[in-house]
Amino acid sequence: MQKDMAGEATTEEDMENKTAGEKAVQEAGQSAENAAQIAALEEESEKLKDSFGSLYTEIGRNFYEKPDGYELEIAAAVQKLNEMNGRIHENYLSTLRLKGIRYCPNCENIVDNETVFCGDCGTRIDPPEEADEQSVLCGCCGAKNDKDKHFCIKCGQKLVAQKAVFQRCPSCGMSLPADARFCEECGTKLV
Repeated sequence: MQKDMAGEATTEEDMENKTAGEKAVQEAGQSAENAAQIAALEEESEKLKDSFGSLYTEIGRNFYEKPDGYELEIAAAVQKLNEMNGRIHENYLSTLRLKGIRYCPNCENIVDNETVFCGDCGTRIDPPEEADEQSVLCGCCGAKNDKDKHFCIKCGQKLVAQKAVFQRCPSCGMSLPADARFCEECGTKLV
């Protein structure tokens, strides 16, 4: 039996439930933030798609009316469409990363977490990175970043403070999952 901050006796089960509750709150906050980012990306993509119509109209008008410099006007509208399509595609890939879905960096085929080589094009797919004591993973692209950085070195997204995904055994120093109850190496009970 231990005493909590208020001096009341607590059991190990109470402590575990409290830790599990804190973890659930942390995960809920992270998923709420991811959901907000996903919604913002999808909204931006929809707005971009809605503006396609005016560009198609501009291209058609220039093609049929053939005013002076119409070729340049068509080329500019097509370039705008291509840029917008590129942004929509970037939003799609960011949405996949925020949802934790892996994909091939070459052909963008969606793959599972155990995949090492893409089944469509054969490209080697690096395993997801894992954070350690000095680093955090970007919630958007999954890149490993120094803990003291505020923005991702790969995608530029703001880094959110993340709870450690591992712990060290106080007896032998073995690195263990954050939710481990006993050390795999020496058997020490972890609090």
